[in-house]
Amino acid sequence: MLGEAILKDVKPSAYDSAKSGGRHEGFLKDYAKKTDNEIRRSIRSLQQQIETHQDKIVNPQNWVTPGLPPQQL
Repeated sequence: MLGEAILKDVKPSAYDSAKSGGRHEGFLKDYAKKTDNEIRRSIRSLQQQIETHQDKIVNPQNWVTPGLPPQQL
């Protein structure tokens, strides 16, 4: 059937995967026990990490030690 062929290529969300025992099951279980304030702090921390990594991609020269040989860049 066409519907089955289409659904075959659809990947489950990270939440659905974790909920069914997938890759991030432990992360989901840990966060289910946290308070709202702990989760908010975690979200802020993760957002800061994302922003840092995005900056490293856009501005790698700001994150590399000056004077490194090209093969170490």
